[in-house]
Amino acid sequence: MEQHPRLDAPRVLVVVTVGWALLAVVACVALPLVTVHRGATGEQPMVPLVTSYGLSGLPPGGLLLVAALVTGLLLRRGRAVQLERWRVVAVSVWSGAVLVCCLAGSLLSPRGGLVLLPFGLLVVATAAVAWSSRSARMRG
Repeated sequence: MEQHPRLDAPRVLVVVTVGWALLAVVACVALPLVTVHRGATGEQPMVPLVTSYGLSGLPPGGLLLVAALVTGLLLRRGRAVQLERWRVVAVSVWSGAVLVCCLAGSLLSPRGGLVLLPFGLLVVATAAVAWSSRSARMRG
C-alpha cells in the first residue's frame, strides 16, 4: 500500500500563511483601502491601492507573499525526518522580524493592520509549532 506524505502542522500553517498573503494581494487590487481627496468637502471616496497607485500598489501584498514563501523555504525538510536546528532557529528569528514589520505597518495604516496583524501572528504560530514539533520528535 502506498503511503501518503504526512501533513504536519508547520506545513499546514505555511499553506494557510501563503493563502493569507494571496488574499492580501487580491485586497490590493479589489478592496477600497485608500482615501482619495477630490478637493471637495464631505465624505471622500475610497479606492483600491492599485487604482490609486497603479502597479506600485501591489508590493504591500507582494511583500507578504515573499515573507510567507521564505517561511516555507526555511521549514523545508526535504527527505529528513525532522527539521535541522538551524532551520527552526532561523524561522524563529525571521518570524520575529516579520511580526515587528507587521506591527509597524499596522501603526502606519490601521486598515492595513487588519491584514498585517493576522499575517504576522500566522508566521509566529508557524515558527512556534515548528519548534514544538521538533522538540517532540527529539523526545519521542
